[in-house]
Amino acid sequence: MFADDARLSHRGLPKEVAVVGARLDRSVEHFGAFRDAWAAHLDTSPHTVGVEVGDDGLGRIVFTRLQEPPAKLSLILGEFLYELRAALDNALYAVAILDSGQDPPPKASALEWPICADEKTWKSHRDRRLSALSIEIQDALYAIQPFQAELPSWNCLRILNEMARTDRHRAVHFVTSFASNGWLQHDMNLVKDLQVFPGPVAPDGTLATFRWLGDFPINPDYLDGGTEFDVEVAGVELGPGPNGDEDVRPWRTFEGRLRALHRAVTEYVYGLIDLGIELAYEREHGMDAKPPC
Repeated sequence: MFADDARLSHRGLPKEVAVVGARLDRSVEHFGAFRDAWAAHLDTSPHTVGVEVGDDGLGRIVFTRLQEPPAKLSLILGEFLYELRAALDNALYAVAILDSGQDPPPKASALEWPICADEKTWKSHRDRRLSALSIEIQDALYAIQPFQAELPSWNCLRILNEMARTDRHRAVHFVTSFASNGWLQHDMNLVKDLQVFPGPVAPDGTLATFRWLGDFPINPDYLDGGTEFDVEVAGVELGPGPNGDEDVRPWRTFEGRLRALHRAVTEYVYGLIDLGIELAYEREHGMDAKPPC
């Protein structure tokens, strides 16, 4: 992005800027590898959906997993998250060089891109890790903190931080199936108390429960439907969406969430690098100087 930038043509940009771009490119490769691996898994017909009815007439529509998603899906996801989180820290280091005119910059070992859940945490992080940065850089970082967001549960920095931290310090994110869309029709005279459970597939595979009143085996003439399943991580939290929707996934799909993370990190890192370039130019040419575009 900055290969032909003339704003600091008299000196090279910190090498970390190129590393940031390489990490973002690498995360795209991981995203593609994840999609390919999931598609390959689906090609194996790894699950079935059927109807079970007990002697007491209580029935359920059940998802039966015939084959677990491959473990490499969790590893690829972890690598995607790592590259994005590392791109943030590499960008902050590059900006600290631009901001200070020193390489290494002041308090280099303390630098870490802040992702804070509240004002108190922000102030602590700022004082411990960001105090050598100019107030302009600190203010820019403060403005994008998750606790500033209108919908924190959809905030990409918050999502990335929590997912990356879990993968790094606790356990990988296990990949599973999510009942995202479907249709169902039933004979209201013979199928009663129908309850559908969209969303993450339950541990026992139950997608819906009902009571069958017929004295003969149930068949599609009386209960029929179809469900689409897409990829998700186990334990995903459902919550309110930006349009007031309830019990929706952040960014509505897992793919949409990963795309949003990449887009947000790209905008944040290059936005901060741009600011660092402007501040460096002003430091060298005077506060009223404007870098050439």
